Amino acid sequence: MGPNQVRNIPRAFGFFEDVESEAGMLILSHVDVALAYRSIPPGEGAQVSAEEKDMFMRILKSIHAAGVAHGYIRSWNLLEDGKGELFIADFDRSKIHASRYQMAEELKRVSFLLDGGNIDDDTAMLPRITMIWHSLVYVRPHIAL
Repeated sequence: MGPNQVRNIPRAFGFFEDVESEAGMLILSHVDVALAYRSIPPGEGAQVSAEEKDMFMRILKSIHAAGVAHGYIRSWNLLEDGKGELFIADFDRSKIHASRYQMAEELKRVSFLLDGGNIDDDTAMLPRITMIWHSLVYVRPHIAL
């Protein structure tokens, strides 16, 4: 599956740069609400229907099929628009050509989160940190930590 077949991510309309100030702006489609707001207080897990969970799993699998790991799965990055469409956003920590391990960990993480698990904190980076530790210790054992 190629990048044009990834569904349910915000659409990028373009990047605009002011030539005088060199300030830039990425223009994306608007998606209304993060799932984090479904909990009280916000960010304490996510409550979704079985259909919504299935859709988020399919979205993430389509992203993985394009060779990309999201890198920061949390309820603040799982979104719903006003029409009931679901989206995954915030790809600033994503990794192209990611490992199968990282993708498998993301699927476990999103499943746990959508079952009401509370993991909206810095552990969102745990699979990446684990991979870095693994590569430092096992691939390059001469590096002192």
